Amino acid sequence: TDHRVYRHRFNINDSYSYNYSLGFWVGPHGEEIYFSYELPFKRMKITSSISRIQRGELTDQMLTDQYDNIINKRYSGETENRTVASLICKKGIVDDKVFLRFGCEWIDWQNPGFDPTTPGSGSDDFSKFSLYLGLSAKTPIIFD
Repeated sequence: TDHRVYRHRFNINDSYSYNYSLGFWVGPHGEEIYFSYELPFKRMKITSSISRIQRGELTDQMLTDQYDNIINKRYSGETENRTVASLICKKGIVDDKVFLRFGCEWIDWQNPGFDPTTPGSGSDDFSKFSLYLGLSAKTPIIFD
């Protein structure tokens, strides 16, 4: 999204509430590419997904210049990048009322903790691989 969509130099015109974006969760000057695929396989449901986000700076100078036809190069300056890929299998047991989930997730995060309004606010990059195991149950809810 263009940085001028969510933030505005006049507070009455921006779409923030207590400094939290009411629009796209990445906020201004950001984008997300998301892909998910679900596949039934032998009474299991296999879900695979990948998400790639990128956020750029949104400085006070950019807000001041938004009416001066100054073209800011997209994602110039500091950026935050995050890639998350996961593969999760879900199997129903006990008459499909109890579910077992197991899977894995990989996260590659560059410049985490990045604050678009404060350049230099990020921290060290990291990558993480996680294994996932879960158990849940589905019960009818009765309101009398």
